[in-house]
Amino acid sequence: MAGHTFHLSVKAPYPPHSVETAVLGASTSAKFTDADRNKLVKLAAADNYVLVTDGDDIEAMCVSLEPGTVNDGWSYGSVQFKFTNLEAVVSGSTLTVGATVVAGPQAALNTKQDWPVIKAGTGSVFKWRVKSLLGGSGAAGTRVLVEPLTR
Repeated sequence: MAGHTFHLSVKAPYPPHSVETAVLGASTSAKFTDADRNKLVKLAAADNYVLVTDGDDIEAMCVSLEPGTVNDGWSYGSVQFKFTNLEAVVSGSTLTVGATVVAGPQAALNTKQDWPVIKAGTGSVFKWRVKSLLGGSGAAGTRVLVEPLTR
């Protein structure tokens, strides 16, 4: 329908059974803090989630942190891994509705980031596309609504 814009009241509505408690960070010395919420993360070898690198698939997002630690000093919190839609900020080239996207460069560990960052690209396992430009142009720095093509 031409002229229609999708809007969300929250960044990523939680579908049932979509959020899990998880160990966070690359090591016990690389702890996540509350500033790391809204960043895209991926599963790592130690059954932990780490920040994605530029160009990785969009797999999951850190949604909350707990004040303590687990497993002899690892950060932990909640990771959302199932999405209906996700509001994100564009990095790199301008995106259009229907364009496929991957993770863009996330802010450094312990640096606040208001929205997940995405860019043009095609994921190898988890595939996503732009659903709406949210009234903007799709240029770098603007927000878009993306949806998973693989659920």
